[in-house]
Amino acid sequence: AKLILTDVPVFLSTSGLFDIDYTLTCTTRKGQLLVGRRGYVAPLLKLPQPPVGVLCLDALVIVALMDSTLSCYNDKTHRLWHLNTPSPVTCISKMQLKQKNLELVAIGTQKGQVMIYTILGELVDTVDFTEPISALFYGQYGRESNTLVVVTQGGSLHVKILKRNADFTPQLNSDGFKNEGKLQIPKKTKLFVDQTMRERDNSTAMHRSFQRDVFKSKLETARCLVRVIETKQTPTSISDSIKLSAEVLGLGSSFLIRIGIQNIGSTATTDVGLFLHWDDKFYNVSPSFISVPLLVPGPEIIFQTRVECITPTGIADSIRVIVLRKKLAQPILVAIINMPPSEMPIF
Repeated sequence: AKLILTDVPVFLSTSGLFDIDYTLTCTTRKGQLLVGRRGYVAPLLKLPQPPVGVLCLDALVIVALMDSTLSCYNDKTHRLWHLNTPSPVTCISKMQLKQKNLELVAIGTQKGQVMIYTILGELVDTVDFTEPISALFYGQYGRESNTLVVVTQGGSLHVKILKRNADFTPQLNSDGFKNEGKLQIPKKTKLFVDQTMRERDNSTAMHRSFQRDVFKSKLETARCLVRVIETKQTPTSISDSIKLSAEVLGLGSSFLIRIGIQNIGSTATTDVGLFLHWDDKFYNVSPSFISVPLLVPGPEIIFQTRVECITPTGIADSIRVIVLRKKLAQPILVAIINMPPSEMPIF
């Protein structure tokens, strides 16, 4: 057989039988991928980068390029999959496991790894070596029919014999490449069929119930928003420049509350006061109002107030700290302090 090519061939790969049908795939120095069959040669496509190796697998062509990529094309020039390798590819070889009716692709990398992929681009195994890989060949060696011969750049020759119980389950590679196969949908059980029939028969009632619950949730959300706005728990334009913090000291029945107020804006603030609101059935607070001096941006001012628990059981309640400003009807900011349970004196 004689095939006349349009350019100097660089890499060759064949598949099939000469007497029946065969396919010859080669890459040229100009980066063209050619496909030859009995009596003719046709250009398949123009590669974006110089090739490193090519494999012909029946109706598939797998090409390794110098930009650390591996691509698979069909005979209609459609790219089926494309992946990036962790290191530049130096060589490529076909692995055909006849006992398992499986075809794999092995590539050698500059990092000293032999990476094995399925024809769908799924990584199944990685073999590490101490030197960059120069050549790969898979075939029969002596009595072993599944042998991988590896030659490194330092001149070492490695012979790897495949285990008979080797597992080629695809795994996720470092680049996160994953082939999207068919979903494993479980079989329909009797419970699933009964549930489907019930939903189909009562679809109108189920939809109305769902809509009623949605409207109730929206109404409750709106009520919570109104309560927050009325209690001034949401920040305003003035409160955006004021930061409030509180700390409760003591075990009871006497507590000390340290309240810190800080101006985080860019201008000074005046005429600000702190008012404490509580339930007189639980606590006595002194002082209940604190006048805040000029708040300059930056430093935090600490104030203290004493709280006395007057309930005999020591039940805890909350105390609100309200930031007020002169000539402003509504509060600027509201903070809620959840008091701890009080330990009552023994004597």
